[in-house]
Amino acid sequence: GDEEELRVEEQKVSVAYGGDVAAAKKAAADEVRSARQELEAREDDLANYELGEHEGRVRSIEDQIAGLGDPMRLKQVEAAKMNSAVPHVGKWVYEQVGGGSKEAAEAKVLGPMLLYLDLPDKGHQKLAVQAFPARTLTSFLARDEGTRDQLQDELKRRGPQTRITVFRNRAKTFSPAPNRPSSADMKRFGVTAWLDEALRIRDDLRGEVLAFLKQQMGVDTYLLATPAAVGKIDALQQFLQQSGMTGVTVLTPERVYRFGRSKYGARAATSSSSLPQRHRHAACFSVVVDTSRKKELEGQLKEARKGLELKRKERQAVERDVGQLQQKLDAAKGRQVELNNNTVRLNRLAARIDQAKKRLDPARESVADFNADAQKEGYRRRLCDAHQRSLDSLQKAAAAVKRHEAALTKLALVRVGLAAAEAQLAEAEGNTDELDERIARLRREAEAAKAELQAVREGLAGGLMHEKGPDSAEALAKALGY
Repeated sequence: GDEEELRVEEQKVSVAYGGDVAAAKKAAADEVRSARQELEAREDDLANYELGEHEGRVRSIEDQIAGLGDPMRLKQVEAAKMNSAVPHVGKWVYEQVGGGSKEAAEAKVLGPMLLYLDLPDKGHQKLAVQAFPARTLTSFLARDEGTRDQLQDELKRRGPQTRITVFRNRAKTFSPAPNRPSSADMKRFGVTAWLDEALRIRDDLRGEVLAFLKQQMGVDTYLLATPAAVGKIDALQQFLQQSGMTGVTVLTPERVYRFGRSKYGARAATSSSSLPQRHRHAACFSVVVDTSRKKELEGQLKEARKGLELKRKERQAVERDVGQLQQKLDAAKGRQVELNNNTVRLNRLAARIDQAKKRLDPARESVADFNADAQKEGYRRRLCDAHQRSLDSLQKAAAAVKRHEAALTKLALVRVGLAAAEAQLAEAEGNTDELDERIARLRREAEAAKAELQAVREGLAGGLMHEKGPDSAEALAKALGY
């Protein structure tokens, strides 16, 4: 069986591995080594696709953008400093007018107005405070009559302490005075810009907001100027008069100048100046985002995220390759293990056959040396001896049976004589001594006959026990009446 199994297994392995198991083992080892080298090389490539640097760059730009601050929230804080009711009214507008949507609320109401005004130039921030009253900066602009009435009703409900103004301005576009000279033409006088030019406002709201500011505080009549304008203020006033522009306020860091015309007589030109006033909302325009920097950072963030995503996809491709190479290595290892297991199984079968052969050779030698005739003659002699012993035992048993029968007869005669004597004794009337002695003698003879019978039986049973075994002895004992 083992030899046949070994032959079959060797044939299977030979067919599976092209008839050369040694070459197959070498090829399997080479395949495993090659697959491992490929895997290790691709794993090393992963080092070129680390995401940490790209992720760090994205976070850094995000932090820079966050560092610019949330201008809307900060402006809301500044508006609340000017009027504590502003955040409450703003919340009401957001919830009741906008239904919880900033876009929906803004479609109906703009406010407080400070949220929509930016002055990027720090010098302009300080000057503009002189132009804007707190009432204008904290006001709300209703974009239709129904919303204006709804908001005014809410302010009335809140009471006079609210002190918030609601305006309704129908103008959607802004146009400065037609005879207003360009600020570029007045740079020689220390002028930097008209206030409406300096203000940065969302493009989609700019015309509407500036139209509102023109109506409320004449935003198109304020000039922003440097300290150099103080020494050239007369020349600036004359230039404006020649251009036909009156009612102008020039804001400088040191003084505020107002140019106009007299309401009386020849309506001569007038001018006045004053020191800048101190306002509680002096820092309201300092809350501003450098939109150019923010736009630049947002562009960088977009590119950084694209780079990160590209690197992530490239890394995923490498990781897929690593996974496939790992599967390739595992498969090669599996084939190598299978080959090794087959080889081990063949070696075990060969070892079992060698052990079986070592046990089989002495047995074959013993069979070769076996003399059947001599063995038969020996068994024949032993059988004859046993037969003779059996005959002797049977003869002894026959003699014992005869002795047993004689003992039984003797015992029966003694018992008959004893019975007759006992009968005579019962009938005797006179001297019975002779009968008593006779009965005693017969009883002794009966006991002796019983003892002799017992001895014959035991002797016969012992002989059968020796020759036939305990079963035959027990059968005899039952036959003899035990």
